[in-house]
Amino acid sequence: MYLQFMIIKLAKHLLSQCCGFLNKIERILPSLGNGTLQCWKTNGKKYYYYNTTYNGKRTRVHIDPEWDGADPLIKRLTLKAIALKARGMMKNNIIALSSLLEYYKPYDPISLCRSLPDAYDPDNVDIGEAFMNDDIDPAAWRSERYTKNPYYREHLTHSTKSGEKVRSKSEAIIYEALTEREVDFRYECAVTVNTLDDDGDIASQRTVYPDFMILRKEDRHLILYEHLGRLDDPDYTQKAARKIEDYINTGYYPGINLILTWETRNTPFTAVKANTILDKYLKPADDFS
Repeated sequence: MYLQFMIIKLAKHLLSQCCGFLNKIERILPSLGNGTLQCWKTNGKKYYYYNTTYNGKRTRVHIDPEWDGADPLIKRLTLKAIALKARGMMKNNIIALSSLLEYYKPYDPISLCRSLPDAYDPDNVDIGEAFMNDDIDPAAWRSERYTKNPYYREHLTHSTKSGEKVRSKSEAIIYEALTEREVDFRYECAVTVNTLDDDGDIASQRTVYPDFMILRKEDRHLILYEHLGRLDDPDYTQKAARKIEDYINTGYYPGINLILTWETRNTPFTAVKANTILDKYLKPADDFS
């Protein structure tokens, strides 16, 4: 559903841009005056002419390139020609975008099923086949088995209220914040990422284990969450930087579908920080600024 919501968000943004630009065009057109521009090429040289109306008669005047006003006149007439074309284009785009926003509705089989009589209950019936190809069935995602991080299991020493063991106090804070929000998430789920060569092509792939993979409820967008807990350690920081680079190479971008938080000895991570970042990322995509 994420792309469907983003289409609506983008359409709203573009509609606002088009309306604002159309108003700008209408304001500047009168200042661009009358007339049009013509140009002939002879022996590779351009000759410009100014077409206008004088005393009710059409006239065409050669623009002397040595005249100080030649360049400003050519620029003004060029801007006018662009503005006239743009005005019609903006009006058509405004109609098209307004129509899109009026008629386009995100397809959500869960919402549709809940709008049906009580006999049709998505909580009791498997409606997985009703989801579009790029959508995620939350019920199936919750029950799906996934590969967890098999390394250094002895480091899972911090308990959560649900009994899950995590690797640090900060991860426990994030875990509890997600749980309190009733968010669907996975802890240390295997993800395949790309490493690129100097030409920007995929050189290799490897498996990493982000701290959390989150399925956002409103638009079922998958978001990775990495907490960088030892930025005082140069080796740790170098490995973290490589991991983030590989995330970006794979399509996970900070600020969009990759959450990054961090701490050092002098700047510990807190529940306030966790809740602040989750408040930002877990709101519906259409509300993003």
